[in-house]
Amino acid sequence: MPVPPRQALGKLGEQIAVDFVRNQLGWRIVATNWKYKNYEIDIIAEDPKTSTIIFVEVKTTSGRYLPEQQINSRKENALIEAAHFWLNSEGKEYKNRELRFDVIAVHLFRPDKYRIMHCKDAFYPIQ
Repeated sequence: MPVPPRQALGKLGEQIAVDFVRNQLGWRIVATNWKYKNYEIDIIAEDPKTSTIIFVEVKTTSGRYLPEQQINSRKENALIEAAHFWLNSEGKEYKNRELRFDVIAVHLFRPDKYRIMHCKDAFYPIQ
């Protein structure tokens, strides 16, 4: 079974990540594919054990490069800016919570065979 085209690959990777967050990590999904300007936060979740709000960037690949290596400082800054905007607009009730930025990398071998790597605290906002 071949790997889907790029856009479908990204959507499949995001769905795999949402299922992982919900079923394996036990987090509550607050929002998915939340957009601000040209930025998008793939998953916004809450860890019910710690009340931490986690902004998750999902990277999916079927090629030779590692998906977790595809986040540069420009992408980090865009996610941080979008997270701040979300907290000030839609996420006001979460404003005083601990925040974290994670990356979930999905390496897709086939649509039904993949490897997930969860990078907790992948990067930090610079104060």
